[in-house]
Amino acid sequence: MKLPREFLLAITVVAFASSNSIAAENAHTLIKQGEALLVIGATAEARQTFRKALELKPSLSKAQISLAYCLWREGKTKDALQLLNSWPGKTP
Repeated sequence: MKLPREFLLAITVVAFASSNSIAAENAHTLIKQGEALLVIGATAEARQTFRKALELKPSLSKAQISLAYCLWREGKTKDALQLLNSWPGKTP
């Protein structure tokens, strides 16, 4: 049985509500939330979550790569490549 996307999204939000209230501005918590959103196919919501994680902690490579992946999944390949090329943690 396939559950509706909206239901899965609601469950994901509720599941992370308690951890977000404890550590509302925790970038690592936001990354986990973004990963959960990707699992249910909520790419746009995941993208927003990864962006917020990067605002809090710009050095998080996992958030940067995950954000690029979201952009790529949305067909924004140029934006994804630009993001990865501007990444301060990349090696020459």
